[in-house]
This record gives sequence, C-alpha cells and structure tokens, in this order.
Amino acid sequence: MWWRFHQVARMAVIAAFVYGVWRVHASLRLDWTLAIFLAYVVAGAVNGTFRAHLLFTSAVNPHDLPDEFRRARPLIKGTDLLVSLLLLLAAAVAVRSQVLLPSILAAVAVGWAVTALVIEPASYRAAFDRRP
Repeated sequence: MWWRFHQVARMAVIAAFVYGVWRVHASLRLDWTLAIFLAYVVAGAVNGTFRAHLLFTSAVNPHDLPDEFRRARPLIKGTDLLVSLLLLLAAAVAVRSQVLLPSILAAVAVGWAVTALVIEPASYRAAFDRRP
C-alpha cells in the first residue's frame, strides 16, 4: 500500500537529515545551533513515533486506523512544519560557511513543507475516504 511506504519514507528522511543538522552544529559549535539540532531530533522523534503508531495500527487493528489517523494528523502536520522550519534555520545559519549542505537542507525543507501541506492531505484522502 502506497500509504505505508509514504510513512516509512518520511521517517527515513527525517532520520537521515539528523546528520545534516548535526553537521551544521559541528561546523559552528554555537549554543543555539545545538538548540536547533536538539529541537530537530525531538520533532523528528515525535513525528516518527506517530507515523510508527499509525503503521502499527494499520497492521494490527486496521479498522481503527481512520480514527487514529484523525487523532494523530494535527500532531504529524505540526511536527512536519516544525521539521521544515528547523531545516531552514540550520540552512540559514550555515550558508556563510558552506554552500552545498545549506542548499540541500533548504531544498529538503521546502519539499518537506509542500509534502506536508499538499501531498499528504491528498494521500490520506485517497487512503481513508471511503465515500461512494
């Protein structure tokens, strides 16, 4: 099911970019870049936990999935937007000292927000709306 793949892919991307945000902090070693890193890790962990919960529910108790999704959706969307903001902040902080990493972080941040605001709602409607 496409919806399951989407959840796993989103969790993998968040996990992969922990390293990118860490590299920004490691190159600057400022207290507030550490705060950006820690906030990213926490937001990513919350986001991933909710997505994993939905995957578990889909496997073990699929008839409850639409209700669980409705409960989790605001927190998933909120943490998605926070992840995007933190990636943009990390990119902005590092842009004077590097070019490639901030460019990648900014591009992923924009793509992440677009996916959260446009693509995910359409995917969820396709997966969960069972109207005739």
